[in-house]
Amino acid sequence: MPPSLLTCGACQQSIGDRFFLKAIEQYWHEDCLSCDLCGCRLGEVGRRLYYKLGRKLCRRDYLRQCAACQKHFCVGDRYLLVNSDIVCEQDIFEWTKLKSVA
Repeated sequence: MPPSLLTCGACQQSIGDRFFLKAIEQYWHEDCLSCDLCGCRLGEVGRRLYYKLGRKLCRRDYLRQCAACQKHFCVGDRYLLVNSDIVCEQDIFEWTKLKSVA
């Protein structure tokens, strides 16, 4: 199929670019296929994307875990960024108490 007949899965515009991406059974402009959490361009961070609960994710966000309990986050989980640590909502009180003592 010629690129001009393809429609981007994100912006719904025609794809006239020489290079484009195909993922999740859709076509994408290189600038339009991005991680739904951090916004990085998925075509630049590797040949693989992760699709979880309807969200497109880069590997880093797909594998992200709590600094306190080491459990992987799921899309929709609530967390807090404490300095550079990502802590799930369940562990935030203990984590901040530990960090203030240290």
